[in-house]
Amino acid sequence: MDEDAPQNGQNSAHIKRGAKEVLAVIRRHWIALDKGLIFLCIGVLAVAGGLKLGAKSEILLLVGSFFGLLFFGQFVSWWFSIIILSNSGLEIISQKGLFRRGVVDIPYESIMNTNYSTKGLVQAALGFGTIVIQTQSGDIVLEKIRKPAKVHSLVTANYNKFRGFDE
Repeated sequence: MDEDAPQNGQNSAHIKRGAKEVLAVIRRHWIALDKGLIFLCIGVLAVAGGLKLGAKSEILLLVGSFFGLLFFGQFVSWWFSIIILSNSGLEIISQKGLFRRGVVDIPYESIMNTNYSTKGLVQAALGFGTIVIQTQSGDIVLEKIRKPAKVHSLVTANYNKFRGFDE
């Protein structure tokens, strides 16, 4: 695997999709599951507390299922929200819950500038941050991206290669 290529949930395999060649698949950091993890913890605590207090098993099953479904919806949103970096640009797929999906295609021609930032001790320690892609039609903000410096350099290198600049 290339040293600059994203890893762990980010695939750098070269795959051809028609005229497009997929260079990397980038997923948000696991910290983006914050709401889902809260739902999971509340569900576990509610079931454990119910067991300690002797609640009926049907009620515990209902409470556990409810919080489990809330976690599952958040997990599906996180897992299927990806950024595909290809030889022609970026494709940003945003999954919202189980049934809503948005897709934004950003060709390299429309990218004017890219930058990234990490804010605070938590983002620096856990290795995630925000990438901003400035296009002709507005800014695209990608939050909670794992290893933003590596992702930024990968996008910039491919943008420069597309434009004909050698690094």
